[in-house]
Formats: sequence, structure tokens, C-alpha cells
Amino acid sequence: MAVAFLLDPSMNIDDFVGDDDEQVDDQVCILAKRCGLISSTGVAALTAEILSFKCLKRRGGEALRAKYSESSPRDYWGAQSEMKYPLLKKLADIVFAIPTSSAASERAWSIFDHIHSKRRNRLSVEKVEMLAFVYINYGALQKDELDLARHQSCPESVDTEC
Repeated sequence: MAVAFLLDPSMNIDDFVGDDDEQVDDQVCILAKRCGLISSTGVAALTAEILSFKCLKRRGGEALRAKYSESSPRDYWGAQSEMKYPLLKKLADIVFAIPTSSAASERAWSIFDHIHSKRRNRLSVEKVEMLAFVYINYGALQKDELDLARHQSCPESVDTEC
């Protein structure tokens, strides 16, 4: 949570509570190691980027926060060049790609449940993932969304003709 707070350009890092400001540097490094972005030798470079980004946020003050208050942190980091903060940019891409609600997870489970039914319980994991990929992309190409409940109970009622 503190990592996302730090990487969000619209947040004031002076709002950290207690020693969170010092601890977040270590949390960012630990997360980057777990994600395979850096090795033990890359900690110094990442720490330098963190400190530089913190200075930028503090110098920018309220004007900087107001400037980015209407945009999402993911858009901010997507627009950033990899020249200035290459490691932080990669880490921000990972952090802000994580859904903050369970809706995305529930949707994924629903799709996998739809594909891996009692009739098709012998499908390998690779086949199920491939079918889910095809199903999601097919739904994205259609103008209307597929009604999973109706399709599951009565598949012939859903017009899937292009």
C-alpha cells in the first residue's frame, strides 16, 4: 500500500505516518527483487531513483499534486520516459496493474468456471487458459457482451454469429 502511495504523483508523501517514509524505500526494493526487476547489485540504483522521485514530489508541492489529481497513476507512469526512472517505471507498471477490487478476480473465475464445466473437466490447464483467452478476446471484439448466465443455462439462446 505504501509503495502505491509513493508512486502516485497526486499523493503527498509528507502524509506518511510515523517512519513509513523511511520504510517505503526498503519495501520498494523488496518488491522489485520479488518481481525480478533487480538483483542485489541493483538496489543502489533503485534507491537513487526513489530518492530522486521523492525530491521531485516534494519540490513540486501542491501544484504538482493538483496537476496530476485528475489522472490515474498508471497513465502518469505510462507517459513517463524510461530515461529518468527506468526501474520505478517498470515497478509502477506492475503495482498499478493489480486490481484493487475483487471484481476482476470474480470475472476471471466466472470465465474459467464457464469453460471448465463438468462436461469438460479433463481439459489441461494450458487448454483452459487458451480457451479463456479466446473467449475474452471474442467478447472484446463483439459489440455486446455475452450473457454468461444465459449462455450457460441455454447455449443455443445466445446468437454468436458474426
